Amino acid sequence: MIEQFIAPTFLVLALAHWLALLSPGQDFVLLVTQTLRFGHQRSQYAVFGIALGNLLYIILVIAVGAKLRDYPVVFNIIQWLGVVYLAWIGANLLRAQPANIHFTTTDVPQEKRSKTFLLGLGSALLNPKNALFYLSLMSSILGDSATVFQQVFAGLWMFLVVLIWDWLLVLWVARPMFRQRVQRYLHWLERVSGGIFISLAAVLAIWR
Repeated sequence: MIEQFIAPTFLVLALAHWLALLSPGQDFVLLVTQTLRFGHQRSQYAVFGIALGNLLYIILVIAVGAKLRDYPVVFNIIQWLGVVYLAWIGANLLRAQPANIHFTTTDVPQEKRSKTFLLGLGSALLNPKNALFYLSLMSSILGDSATVFQQVFAGLWMFLVVLIWDWLLVLWVARPMFRQRVQRYLHWLERVSGGIFISLAAVLAIWR
């Protein structure tokens, strides 16, 4: 019964996906800076956006599968959008200024929820590595022999892991002890992060 939902190579896929999450990338930097600046009440919407973006790529890979390789133009467009989006995030972070940060435990206004959610969604969707990463996991590790049920189970697993991991990351970064230590250097952290984003955009533009 369990073999109907779990592919023989599922554990390999789960391990590879977990190791990738442990490696800090643009989503990681975005969540850390958003949490330090606005607290977890607002940055949790970025978590939802990032998780949804990953889920959409997973669905796309399951639905289209290896046929995506036959459409290099699609990946080319995604890569260029990713370059522009990374540069835009980086430019905004470079302009960060010192500020007295007040964290709120009240409800976040609807417009700020939407803005933060879309920021996370865009970070996930416009990261060209996500499309290639999930395509590689599903096609190379699960293989052609994986059933639809096995692919769906693996996809749901990866979505939940992204959601839970990012949620725990936000809660950890929002801890008062962590915030107090880094708050005075937050604008420098944001500027350095902005430089990293712009550097990533430049590398993608050169080597794409």
